[in-house]
Amino acid sequence: MDYFDNEECKKLIEMLLKNPSNKELTEEFCKFRCDSADDLLRKNLQNPTTVHILCESRSDAASDEIAGKLEMLLDDLEERTAADNNQKGAAWMILTMCHFKQSPRMFRVFRRIAKDAKAIRRKDLQWRENSFDESAFDGQPPLFAQRFGKEKERGSEYTFLNMLQDIMITSARDSVVLYGDKSEYAAEIRDILEQYPDSFRSAGFALDLMEDSSRAYDKWIAGGRISGRDLAFVTDGVYISKVKDGFKFFLGTPVLLTGRESEKFNYTVELTDFDRRFITYMAEEPYRIKAASSVKDANYNRAVFYPYSRFLVECMWAGDESHDYIADYFEKSIFDGGSGADMDGIAYSGRIKTPEMLCGLFEKLARRICSREQDFILYRLEERFERSDSNREIPVRFFEKDEIALAHAHAARVFMTEDVPFVFRRLAEEYIHDTDKKLLESIS
Repeated sequence: MDYFDNEECKKLIEMLLKNPSNKELTEEFCKFRCDSADDLLRKNLQNPTTVHILCESRSDAASDEIAGKLEMLLDDLEERTAADNNQKGAAWMILTMCHFKQSPRMFRVFRRIAKDAKAIRRKDLQWRENSFDESAFDGQPPLFAQRFGKEKERGSEYTFLNMLQDIMITSARDSVVLYGDKSEYAAEIRDILEQYPDSFRSAGFALDLMEDSSRAYDKWIAGGRISGRDLAFVTDGVYISKVKDGFKFFLGTPVLLTGRESEKFNYTVELTDFDRRFITYMAEEPYRIKAASSVKDANYNRAVFYPYSRFLVECMWAGDESHDYIADYFEKSIFDGGSGADMDGIAYSGRIKTPEMLCGLFEKLARRICSREQDFILYRLEERFERSDSNREIPVRFFEKDEIALAHAHAARVFMTEDVPFVFRRLAEEYIHDTDKKLLESIS
């Protein structure tokens, strides 16, 4: 379908006017970028019953309307040191309508945001728990409150710039899918980044990764153009799927909520010839961060390691020559990081093969917990060795209850020594509650 074709759009509009509640016709209309789509949108820009169409329309008329709203918000914010509740609500609603918008006016506003990114960060435009009162949606089309509620259920904790970059990543892919060679979205974002390289780095990296992972590595990683936080923002969407002749790497674009019912929408992009240099980098970077920091805290370590370990757990499923390298990483990171991803990694690495090895792992972790080098993670680690996952083909050793109980006892023995602080003695008492006391005595 040529979504720039006026005549095709007119035919669709005729059907849509006869069946205005038809979901498929509405979705198809929202893909058109032509004069006919612009004309119909202009007649309905202020209609609250069709705000879902305004949100999803790719027409330049819709894009210019939302760009104007965004400009007014930015003008208002310039007069304030921090956003108030109403401005936060307005910002969230306007960004919701920025999905797929790609008129020249919208890109000019994006450029303004890039220029003022540092100042915008200081305005406290965020929608985390307890930072925003949803009364800001009172009197607005119910779609916004409904959509915000679904975002809360998903656990989204957006800031203005993070939300905008999510929109950019999915919109860029959408533009390529619908318009092919006529798409200019990614090129516009890259042009903005050339002038303001510290603005939309996550979006820029994601767009390059979708096109060529080796070029993305050279530009962003080797070129030192991306921070760990921005990198994790994108690599959290990388996953591996089994196919007939092996495994393939994919990047899922951020999930957006679209349509009258606020349904989930995103794209999956195959990362062909995925550059394995990312694996080496992701295994080394958390150690560089840790070494450069003066913070000595288990919570800090867990947070540092998590995004890198999560990525490496996913890469482990490929089962290729990278597996042993990643398994080596998790044999260390379970002690140095101790996040949920590190626990998955050591369990799925295949390195813990016998009850004796599991007992040794629990005992070593217990000693680190007692010396405050690690959080109390044994409950959660235990789950990794008890569950099964039939969709993954990794040599995992799942242990029987009596083998887990033996590991309990080895950890408990450490906790119950005289030099353990009282708080850990109490934890030990809870931890061994269901463990056979005779078993504990037998190894004491």
